[in-house]
Amino acid sequence: MSTESKLPRLTIDTNNVVSAILNPGNYASLLLTAWMEGKCHWIQSEQTLNELAIVLRRERFQSKYGLQPQEITQLLEAIGQGTEMVTPLPLERLPVRCRDPKDDKFLALAFGGAADYLITQDEDLLVLAGMRELGNLTIETAGKFVGRGS
Repeated sequence: MSTESKLPRLTIDTNNVVSAILNPGNYASLLLTAWMEGKCHWIQSEQTLNELAIVLRRERFQSKYGLQPQEITQLLEAIGQGTEMVTPLPLERLPVRCRDPKDDKFLALAFGGAADYLITQDEDLLVLAGMRELGNLTIETAGKFVGRGS
């Protein structure tokens, strides 16, 4: 078995990625650092990567945080090249649904990509943590994942 196959497989929701970019040094940024250092395997879908692109290209990120369009493009290209693109599980096949239907895309990605962890700060997803319907999928915060030393 290769070393890469032993790495924890993560679905990381958009709010964690944005938080990591805007707040270096927080748990979300430590999570992305762990990914860049090859300590975990990040899976994406076209839908989640597109959502990230839309969020990062909002005017307020450029004006408030000084993110430049070329920086955003480079960042998205790096994420696109460094993550595994997978096909999400169809929503109608999800064993559990989120109370906010907009977040079901992260569950679908996690199940479709056989993720070990869904990393989120979103209470609508965190309330599902520990449900037996999740099987081997663990839903937790970046802080808890990073704190474990994963």
